[in-house]
Amino acid sequence: MSQAALAKEAGVSERTINRVEHGHSTTVSNFIRILRSLDLLENMDALVPEPAISPIQQMKLLGKTRQRASSAKREDDGEAWSWSEGE
Repeated sequence: MSQAALAKEAGVSERTINRVEHGHSTTVSNFIRILRSLDLLENMDALVPEPAISPIQQMKLLGKTRQRASSAKREDDGEAWSWSEGE
């Protein structure tokens, strides 16, 4: 199919077809018009990757394995703590 025929069928300019063929940007609506004219509109799914599992969903799949880190235990020498040595 020639650029002129595709442009006429899609309702866009030949310049738009030329720009798309050379990898330049175009509007989404023009891109969809071109894909529809080429019977390739169902291939739009291939452009969008499958969403990754969110961190929250990953945690739910792993179950409740989360634990808080414990602090190091200090030995108590029996004296009360104070701000200064004189008190």
